[in-house]
Amino acid sequence: MSDPKGKTSNEDVKVTKTTGWSLDASRKAIIKLVLKWKIAREVPDDFVKKHLETFISVLYQAQVKDNDTAVVLLDGLKQDLVGGSQTSDNKLWGFKEGAYAILCSNKCLLSSVLIRNILKLTALSKTPVTWSDKDLVENSDQNNFWSGFFSELYSVGPLKRITPITNKTSMYATGVACMRYEIYNLIRKDSKQIGSQYWYPVDTSVSGDPIKKTKKYLSIFLGTYAGSALLSKLITQCLIRYHATYKEQIGKRVVFASFLKDAKATVALFNRYKVEKEKGKGKKGKTTERRVIIKPTKPSRLATILAVERASIAELTESAWSNLEQLIVDFDKTQPLLRNYDSFAKRAKELIEQQWDAKQKVLNASKFRQGALDLPKDAKTATKILEMRKLTSTIEIPSKEILKDFETLYVTLFTKFSIKNSEGYIVTDLESFHSTPLMKKSYPITSKLVTDFLEIKSSLKRSVEGKVDDSENLDK
Repeated sequence: MSDPKGKTSNEDVKVTKTTGWSLDASRKAIIKLVLKWKIAREVPDDFVKKHLETFISVLYQAQVKDNDTAVVLLDGLKQDLVGGSQTSDNKLWGFKEGAYAILCSNKCLLSSVLIRNILKLTALSKTPVTWSDKDLVENSDQNNFWSGFFSELYSVGPLKRITPITNKTSMYATGVACMRYEIYNLIRKDSKQIGSQYWYPVDTSVSGDPIKKTKKYLSIFLGTYAGSALLSKLITQCLIRYHATYKEQIGKRVVFASFLKDAKATVALFNRYKVEKEKGKGKKGKTTERRVIIKPTKPSRLATILAVERASIAELTESAWSNLEQLIVDFDKTQPLLRNYDSFAKRAKELIEQQWDAKQKVLNASKFRQGALDLPKDAKTATKILEMRKLTSTIEIPSKEILKDFETLYVTLFTKFSIKNSEGYIVTDLESFHSTPLMKKSYPITSKLVTDFLEIKSSLKRSVEGKVDDSENLDK
């Protein structure tokens, strides 16, 4: 929708005391509805006389023809007339959806960018409204604000972010920011399946501080008009209808990465964290706290895991990491407003817990290893770990020195991670793992490593048996 600008001047726009459109044919019928309402509600004669033209204009423009609808509409109008500070002159009125009403008492109102756009959005006139910009006041804060506000509504450019409002922000830019906020809210309300925690918060300079209960800038500007409560309702209704009509086009404009969290940002909500304190400089320096995210170390990268074991450990224990990565890829491929955030969050939490569980199981199973270390059995754990770290980058092939450590670790892991054979039984040793065809298919890296160590174990056994045979021969 572009601004309907014609070549005619403001003098070509006909505005009477009631409306800019003829209602002679409907006037008598409308007056009858007003009088019925007056009697039913016992409204004073002087009140009806004072506001009669307003009542006639509202009912005519809302195209009300039955008594029940007229009563509802007039009740609402009466309440606002009595409760507000407005009079019947120079006002703009709005009511519930399906019953819009505009009241212009003089053509000067058409110099307002707000009124022009309301006329355009409500489309109440029988013929398109035409006007000129000659009467717009230059450098008017009001008009500059509404120009920015509605230009953003009709824009086809990308909507990347809502810029914070400062004292240096121009009125036009303020209007743009407020409309972006309105669009942001419309999209959120239309996407109730996406929880509030998955949306990025809007700067409070635009939305208003909920604690201090400050108004957003849009409300402040509306507050400068008499009857601003009705005006606010009308604008809201117009925007809802506009969004419903042009939802697809508006959606194409929005860069959702600025407003809606992607997979990684959502996963970050479920990470564990620690609080770090930092003392400021000087004696009176304030101590600040910050949350630092903690992620589980991959089992294959633990200090107690030898280099030769890393690829195998990753294969056996790190499926939660690869599954989470794939979950993130699949989630981000889905259109933002079609994503199932709750389902994704549930699965992501499960995988993160599995990561921590896998890391702890491998750490517990491997931290007491010392077969390859020339250390006394009562050596401190810290000393053992330090020595193991030295070995992680040097022991890259299977050897007899680490056979005991390897076998003890893997037999433990087979149990902890429920590695089962083709018959459904948990594998209890290297031999049963090696003899199961399913293992070679499911864990090819581990199967190759186990085979290599079994060959070393077999050669050591043959060596021992050979020595026994030799000693028997010597005895003879």
